[in-house]
Parts: sequence; C-alpha cells; structure tokens
Amino acid sequence: MSNLLSQLGIGANALGVQRSVSATASHNIENASTPGFARQRVELASLAGTTFGRVALGGGVEALGVTQARDFFLDAQIPAARSATAAFDAAVSVATAITTLDPNDEYGLPASLSNFYSALRNLSARPGDPASRQAAVRAAETLAQRFQGGARDLAAARAAADDELRATVDGANQLGREVADLNAQIRVARGSGAEPNDLIARRRHLAEELASLTGAELFEDHGDLNLRTGAVGLVMGDRAATFSTEPDAANGGHLALQVTGADATGPEALASRDVGGRLAGILDGRDRVLGTAESKLDQLAFDFAASINGVHAAGVALDGSSGRDLFDAGIVEGAAGRIDVNAAITGDPRLFAAGATAAPGDSTNLLAMIATESAPLASGSDPRAALSELIGEFGSAVSQIERSAEAARAVGSHLDGLRESNRGVSIEEEIVRMTQAQRVFEAVTKVIKTADEMLGSLMSIK
Repeated sequence: MSNLLSQLGIGANALGVQRSVSATASHNIENASTPGFARQRVELASLAGTTFGRVALGGGVEALGVTQARDFFLDAQIPAARSATAAFDAAVSVATAITTLDPNDEYGLPASLSNFYSALRNLSARPGDPASRQAAVRAAETLAQRFQGGARDLAAARAAADDELRATVDGANQLGREVADLNAQIRVARGSGAEPNDLIARRRHLAEELASLTGAELFEDHGDLNLRTGAVGLVMGDRAATFSTEPDAANGGHLALQVTGADATGPEALASRDVGGRLAGILDGRDRVLGTAESKLDQLAFDFAASINGVHAAGVALDGSSGRDLFDAGIVEGAAGRIDVNAAITGDPRLFAAGATAAPGDSTNLLAMIATESAPLASGSDPRAALSELIGEFGSAVSQIERSAEAARAVGSHLDGLRESNRGVSIEEEIVRMTQAQRVFEAVTKVIKTADEMLGSLMSIK
C-alpha cells in the first residue's frame, strides 16, 4: 500500500513538473520577438526513490529550476561591438547632413569660384561695359552667397548634432535609471530564493543599449550589473549617473557633455575621447569633421577676401576713387557666414576698380585680380587648390568613417547572429517541447488513475 501511495505522490509531483515545462515553453513562444529575451529551460533531474527488496525504485522527476540560455563569451564582446557601430553610425549621420561641399554640385562653391574668375576675364575684355561690370559684381555676390550658404549648412548640421546630443543624453539617463532599478528588483527577488530570469534578461538588454550610447564597460559585482566609462561609474548597484549638456563658449556655443557619476561626484566635462558609442560619434562628427570644415571654410573665405581686396583696393574706379575693398569679411572666425560684396559697389558697379586709372578701357587692375586665381593665399595654396583641399579632406574624412561604420556593422551583425542562434527562440522547437510535456502529462495522469484504482481494489479486500 505504501508503494501505491508513494506512486500517487510521485505522479502528482510529475504533473506539476510537466506543467512547468509547458508553461516555460509557452513563455518562450510569447517572447520570441521580445528584444533581449533569452530562451528559458526547466532543468529536470530524476529523483532517487525507495528500495523494494534488492530492487531500487525511482522517485520520479524534479524541477531544479529555470535557466536562460546565455553565452558569456559573446555577452562580453557584444557591448563593445555595438558601441563601435553606434559611434561610427552617429558620426556618419552627422557628417553627411550637408551637401555644400559636394564637388559635383553645379551651383556649389567650386562652380561659383570658377564663374567669378570667368566674369573677371570677360570684364577685362570690356572694362568700360556696364553690363560686364554688373555681371562681375553679380558673380562676386553669388560667390559670397555660396560661402554664406556653406557656413549656414555647416552651422545647421552642427546645431542638429546638438539636438541629437540632447536626445541621446536623455536616453542614456533613462536607461541608466532603469538598469539601476532592475539591480534593486533582482536583489529583492533573489532574496526570496527565486532566480528572476526575465528581469535579468531585460537588465542585460538595457545595459547593452546604454553601452551602445555611451561606450560603457559592463561588469557584474555581487549580483549587480554595473557600467562604467573610464573612471566614471554610470551604474553602481541601484544608483545611476546623470549626463547633462551646457553651452560651450569656446566651441561657438555648441553643447559640451558633462556627467555626474553614480557616486554623486561631478559634474565632470567629457570629450569625445572620454566616452564611446553614440555620444562619442555625435561629438566627433560635430566637432572633428564638421567643425574642422567650418574652420577651414572661414579661413578660406577670409584669405580669399583679403587676397582680392588687396588688389582691388590698389585699383581705381571709374569715378577716380580707390582704396575700396570688394568683399567685406571681418575677422577669420565666422568669415564664411559674413562675407559679402561691398554694398557701395553692389549699388554702383562703376566703383568696381578695374584699372590703374579711371580710364574706362583700363583693365590693368583686373588682370592683377585675375592673377590671384593661381597665386598662393596665406595658407600656401591658390583659391582653387585651397577649396579643393577643403572638399577633399572633408570627403576623405566622411568616407573613412563610412568604411569604419560598415566594418563595425559587419562585426556586430556577426556577433548578434551567433548569440541569437544560442539564445533565440525557435517556435517549432517550443511547440515540440509543449507537445511532449502534454503527452507526458497525459501519461502520468493515466499512471495516477491506475495507481488509484489499484489502491481502491486493495482497500476493498476484506
């Protein structure tokens, strides 16, 4: 009788185990498309039972717990790979937001510079012709407008990068708080003796998202998943750092990145080299790529204006006046955005100093002005070469980042694929597992029914 009673208990326990197997498989299916979810399994083990004479009887099955599929080697590599991809992708997005420095743009700076010198050559053949003078002034205005347009495009792209920096900072702060909260929740759950696999998977997913934004390193400490970048702790247990931005007067008012660590130290200023991920990519694209192009465009506009003005001021207008600049550009910083044709000359093209005298047919000064096309500027290159260098360096910088982004994406995609094959959910496999659990459940039910009938028969014996 004791064996039959024991069989009923073993069967009841087995039913509970199979319900757990079925529920876990169902849980996997329901989360097959959940970001960061890791496939779960009920770990089963056979139980030792009793002995009947010289025969050892089994004690059924027990559930040791529910584990999640993880590859710790891949987990260690993925955050850095995603950080690199996010950094390059952000830099590409920022740096390719303008078209001003496209060498193939028929209305761009190279074409306008060429048209300006063509208009000077046309005027040199008819220096006294009002229409030719007006065409030369218009060509100068168009060139100035292209410089201004380039400056506006670069400034707008850098301002858009500031907006993206703000949004990324907000996202990083939110993720940091969520990871810290999950650390606290997981501590509580483990304190009750349970392993909260879903919370652990979500925490890992959010921590990797935070790493892709900040370049942070992940490390586990006494059950907590913490993050740091350099010497700054971004998540330390249930505490999270706070990123912030402040206008930087030394960088044209563009936003500087700061962080107050999880230990409440700071705020500390961060450069692109101090962080990684999307934050670093935004800062790098904004300051190194666009900022460098902006500075060089200003320098080119200033040097070009100074070169032309030096010749123009030495010439004589049709009214006999001299010493007048053709372009107004101001100081180097912001020169491309300010450069414009002298308003007096725009209003009266006769003031264009074409000759060394006031004679209408004198083109002496025009020839000297045309010669600046091949004369070195302060940078050491002539205007065409200086502009070509600027465009070439910008294009090379963008191309290099694009190639790096492509390589980083390939590495990241490969690692993600490997991990997905390890922890991803196969709906077909889970259905098979559920079906198997159902059949075992039905069979155990029959065992229990049979044992119950046998026990009933035994009890009915008088």
